[in-house]
Amino acid sequence: MANRILTVLIIVLMSNIEGFSQIDTINIDTHDLQMKHLKEGKNKYLVYIERPDGVVMDMSIWEREIVFSKFKNEQSINIIQNWKNQDTAKTRYIYSINKRENFEPLYHYAKSGTGKIDAFNFASNKIVAADSVTNNSKADFKVDLQTATLNWELDLEVFQTLPFAEGKTFRINFYHPGSKSLPKYYEYKVEGQETLTTVNNKSIDCWLLKIEYAPKSSATFWINKTTRDVVKMTEVFNQIKRYKVKF
Repeated sequence: MANRILTVLIIVLMSNIEGFSQIDTINIDTHDLQMKHLKEGKNKYLVYIERPDGVVMDMSIWEREIVFSKFKNEQSINIIQNWKNQDTAKTRYIYSINKRENFEPLYHYAKSGTGKIDAFNFASNKIVAADSVTNNSKADFKVDLQTATLNWELDLEVFQTLPFAEGKTFRINFYHPGSKSLPKYYEYKVEGQETLTTVNNKSIDCWLLKIEYAPKSSATFWINKTTRDVVKMTEVFNQIKRYKVKF
């Protein structure tokens, strides 16, 4: 009898532990993202890099706009980014097209302030250079995919669609278009909740989402529980910090 009671207790405890540390693998083919939370509109971020002594090394303004449209007769999410910087070489224009139903990438175009152009077409099994784009620096590019990946350049928008809950860890298959690093799953952990006070003394209830890239390298995102917008990010690489602050 005592052994049976002990067995039941162990099963109950294990169930609670599994529920608390639940890992969700985000699969866009099975519609794991909550697309209803993604809304059209513009967001603007101050992005700056800080040395350990507090000196600001670089500062940019990122403008990001979500537009619902059509691409080849399919409902799409078009995301336009403009990165502004005093150094024109660090400016960037990015235009990305994704499926409206599940955020699967279809097309990605980026042009730097130096005039360099990268353009890609996405399919469920591969990413290839967009041969219709003149002066595409990635003209011979091709990456084969085992499964459809999400565009890591659009992480702030993807986060708006995650099914947040306490204790969850999301495994997200991300890829930065054109990168030599192949697509892979990255783990983002819901660290809890926090009320963030803005510069005009407004309170925002946020989810805290964290990724550990490597020892001493991580990023934490504060995500508005109501609008799902990322309102703040702090990223650490050794002792260098990078911030994104919505304004």
